[in-house]
Amino acid sequence: MAFEQLSGNPGGLDPATLKAHLQRARSRLFTDLVNLGHYLAAEGGRPIASRPARERLTSDDLDAAFAYGVYLLNYKSEFSAASAVFGQVWETAHASPTGHALLWPARFHQALASWYQGDREAAKLIAEEISAPPPDLPPVPCDYQQRLSELVAPPP
Repeated sequence: MAFEQLSGNPGGLDPATLKAHLQRARSRLFTDLVNLGHYLAAEGGRPIASRPARERLTSDDLDAAFAYGVYLLNYKSEFSAASAVFGQVWETAHASPTGHALLWPARFHQALASWYQGDREAAKLIAEEISAPPPDLPPVPCDYQQRLSELVAPPP
């Protein structure tokens, strides 16, 4: 209902501004719903899914892209696609001075998605990187250090 009201453009915004506001609102709603585990409700507002593959993420897109990766990993079980999304988040966060909050979560989840798709070697390489990160990167949060065993466990 709120999107319908906003789409009616009660503030008289120009079309480009209105489109940007609607996209931000959908992105925020999608991210919040995924973070709360409401994947089915989030399904209608996949903001990153419609992005052309050749288009690079920006630091403004990181939260929604990470949420999209979680959606693909946890709800859709599309492990290869999730790994690719987390890889893009990792690369963008790595290149951004402000994106470091999602740097290690993206890398860990990329490894987890690789593990689930059966690419144990990629998961192992990322686990090694997390256990001994390059000195030019921020430290790995303890919770990801503690979960490394998930990436190197024997296959089920």
